[in-house]
Amino acid sequence: MTVLRTIAIALTSIILSAFLLVASTIASVVVATASGKDVVVPGLVEVTAGDGAELASVSAGDRFLVWFAVVATVFTVAGIVWLRRRGRRA
Repeated sequence: MTVLRTIAIALTSIILSAFLLVASTIASVVVATASGKDVVVPGLVEVTAGDGAELASVSAGDRFLVWFAVVATVFTVAGIVWLRRRGRRA
């Protein structure tokens, strides 16, 4: 495995983790708006259901960067393991 492939996996993992966290935040807003109840993902996001014209308010959790780092690390490790296994078969 080359250094270039490892860097590509790491960059892809960072982008994917950002999309995943944004999608989780959007899903939390949808759930809070649909149910009318507050939604909390510990450390990531707190969504308060609103009344009337105000659908919901969102505040990022205090551990958002920890979530980002952990998810990016998991994606990176999974990508490296997948690449090594694929390389052994070839």
